[in-house]
Amino acid sequence: MSTARSFLAIALVLIAALTGNAKTPASIGEQLSQDNPAVISYLEKLAPEKIGKKLKGLKLSDGTVEFKGATFVGMRVIPAKKQHIYVVRDKDGERAYVWIDKGGKDLVIPKAAGDDSGENAYVLSGDIYTFGDVAAGDGIVILSGGTLAWMNSLRD
Repeated sequence: MSTARSFLAIALVLIAALTGNAKTPASIGEQLSQDNPAVISYLEKLAPEKIGKKLKGLKLSDGTVEFKGATFVGMRVIPAKKQHIYVVRDKDGERAYVWIDKGGKDLVIPKAAGDDSGENAYVLSGDIYTFGDVAAGDGIVILSGGTLAWMNSLRD
């Protein structure tokens, strides 16, 4: 093997080791099937003692880092409705990460302050969530109108 090929082989091994040899998802469905369980697990592990603390973030399957630099503001689980709500704050304001377990009750998406477009909910891939309610089984829905005050106003 030539010196150039040896160098190239070593470089490729190092790049694979440093990047975790991550495979970019082929579709949005594949991405969400990987990222939704990872984000749910990450959020469920946040203890109340972490409220007010900056989050380290979680690397998603597309290489982006969710929660990086955000502060954990609060959480609420409504068992009777099977709803899970986690609120974070960063330089862009507060937003809620919401999911509803199978058989749970839909949650109306709140309006975001100053947003008349109606496009204030999206999924982890960055695509707009086009429904008026978050429904069971839809995975993580990020609500830009999901503030701490909104979360605290929800009834059990």
